[in-house]
Amino acid sequence: MEIKNNIIGIFIPTFNRTSFLKEALKSLTEQSSKNIEIIVINNGFTDSTAELMESTLDPRVHYIINESNISMISSISKE
Repeated sequence: MEIKNNIIGIFIPTFNRTSFLKEALKSLTEQSSKNIEIIVINNGFTDSTAELMESTLDPRVHYIINESNISMISSISKE
């Protein structure tokens, strides 16, 4: 079943999990459906997440940085 004219939004809250984030982004960007928007919310990182995101060139991937860990729910509902 192909979704037409609809975008599937995927939120990925992350905190110091670069290796898992890399795997998740690879899996999502290789999906057959191109109607996706991926929002990575970095929740006060201290690892190499920023470098990974700088190397991610897919225009469907958006990156938000929280300066401190404000929890997953707060990150998703943040304006």
